[in-house]
Amino acid sequence: GAPKGVEVTHRAVLANLEQIRKASALGADDVVVSWMPYFHDMGLIGTHLAPLAAGAKQVKIGPLSFAKRPRVWFEVADRHRATVLSAANFALALAVRRVPDEV
Repeated sequence: GAPKGVEVTHRAVLANLEQIRKASALGADDVVVSWMPYFHDMGLIGTHLAPLAAGAKQVKIGPLSFAKRPRVWFEVADRHRATVLSAANFALALAVRRVPDEV
């Protein structure tokens, strides 16, 4: 069927942020490098709002840049001395297939 939107309430977002805070040690000294789009829950909550709430530095890569050349994610992470990377299984599988063994 056709895609359907899901309403996410302010209360739900705050509850999710609190869960992430409790489960992680994310803090102001962290550097989060992400390519995940904001229309994805992990992109919005996990790699944008949670780091924002923690005072962490964020470095963003366009999703298409990652899809075309996954190695860019690791290059940017290295350049910015990332402490946090996050991705779905499909992205890790893509990186394993497309990034040379010497990396």
